[in-house]
Amino acid sequence: MIIKPDLLITWHESCDYPVFRATLEKHRDSFGKIIIYFSKHFREPVYRDFLKNSMQDLGNIVLLDPIEYKYGEEDWRNISTNYMLQFTDSEWICSVEQDWFAKDWTNLLSKTEDAMHRSDLVGWMSGTRFPYIHPSYWFMRRSFLERTNKDFAAHPEIYGSDHFAMITYDAQEKEGRVITLEDMGIEANIKTPEETACFHQGGINQNYLTYDQDNWEKALHRKELFYIYNYWSMKADVPQDPRFMELMTRVDDRLKKVFPDIDPETSKWKEFYV
Repeated sequence: MIIKPDLLITWHESCDYPVFRATLEKHRDSFGKIIIYFSKHFREPVYRDFLKNSMQDLGNIVLLDPIEYKYGEEDWRNISTNYMLQFTDSEWICSVEQDWFAKDWTNLLSKTEDAMHRSDLVGWMSGTRFPYIHPSYWFMRRSFLERTNKDFAAHPEIYGSDHFAMITYDAQEKEGRVITLEDMGIEANIKTPEETACFHQGGINQNYLTYDQDNWEKALHRKELFYIYNYWSMKADVPQDPRFMELMTRVDDRLKKVFPDIDPETSKWKEFYV
């Protein structure tokens, strides 16, 4: 029996991820329902209406406007994830973040589906002091999730834990069967393009949202990868919002000067973005 998990995506309403939208189109059949919550962060511009229109044709998709909660007090990721859970009806659910990239998505998703038949929780184990299955690539049996406290919030006071960490800790305490990408023989840490099968890039939101700040180039997260990613985001074969395209173009113009010897067209990291 093929497992098609419902996919939960928290989407910053003031950022776009064209490469991810292209990936969703290519691998739509690997998921059941797609549930997207547009998270409010009080930034402009807001791309929510454009994004709804651009992804509506994926089919079996739920597009959720942000709900009111105690901003600054309650955790935004915990709010969004528990809200999206109300719309799921699959045996398995998953979270794949927009800054997760794979060289071979077909192989990654196939091996993940096989692991789901033998486990309760599958995904990328982050390399922190107290490792946990990270929400950038996270798959969980719904019935086992119901045995946890469903706390998806960040808890820096507990082992410095980030979002979703408490779910892994709960699952381990309840002797859940956990399979990591490493257990599956998949290299998921950024080394060289040849050694890496998939990775969590991180920082993409922040890199775009801080464009107008002083010393922007110096503060960029993984700036070389971001330069290549941004280039291929402009080239992605999906509808593009003119406002975000303008921002990507300005980013490209600036980073060309920072990396004059790098050609995104010939970079070996290209495989992860096309």
